[in-house]
This record gives sequence, C-alpha cells and structure tokens, in this order.
Amino acid sequence: MVLGSLVVPTGHKPIGLGGGAILLLPGTYFFGAFVLTQGLRYADTDLGWLVTLASVLVGLGTLIVFLVSLPYVLYLLARILNPELVQFHSWRYRLGFAGIVCFVGLCSVIAGLAHPLYLTCGDFTLSGNDRPSNCTDASAAD
Repeated sequence: MVLGSLVVPTGHKPIGLGGGAILLLPGTYFFGAFVLTQGLRYADTDLGWLVTLASVLVGLGTLIVFLVSLPYVLYLLARILNPELVQFHSWRYRLGFAGIVCFVGLCSVIAGLAHPLYLTCGDFTLSGNDRPSNCTDASAAD
C-alpha cells in the first residue's frame, strides 16, 4: 500500500505521511528484530542471556507493533474496498461493523485452536505446511 500511494498524484493520496510511517513500521521492525537476533545468535562470545533477553524484547515489540498498526491497516482496507463503509455518521453502525469484524476474528481463532477436531497431520503435510505439535494422526482420527 505504501508503494502504491507513492505513484498516486499528490492531491489524491489516501495515505498521509503518518499513515505511511505506520504501514512501514511492521516491516522495519521485523527486519531490525531479525538482524538483532541473528547477529546475537551467531556471535563468537557466549551471549546466551542476551539472546534470551533480545527474544523476549522482540516478542513484546511484535505485540506492540501489531496493536499499533492493525487498526490502521483495517481502516485502510475498509476505505479501499468500500469507501462508503468508513463514512458512517452514526456510532451505532460503526460499533456494529466493529462487532462483526471482532466476531469473525474470534470465530477464526476458535477454528484455529480446534483444528485437531477436523484436520489430521496428513492434511498439513499435503498442503505443504509444517505439522503442528498437536495435530491428530490419521489412524487416531478413524
């Protein structure tokens, strides 16, 4: 989205300077976190405690970046896909829309947590994904 907004003429840009910074935040953060953790992991000295500390900080940073950038990305997607959607003047409609989005997200999380009930280890292998530790063996599913 950031690269696409650079091509749009100045008067019609949907993303301002602050929005561009928010959209660049996750990629920049994950690149920095990768360089930090990989650099510490392969250092010549014994920095095990520093690697652990960096991993914890990277995990906390990931959560913060996610919480900061996700609402703006969802707003932009709604604005691009259906511009009238973000122009609701009533808080009732806005809260209803947010409730629907949260409900769909909650259903997705529940479906992901309950995957052993309807997916087997072979399904993950067949699709080319890594097998999770709690996948159900095909023989146990019968």
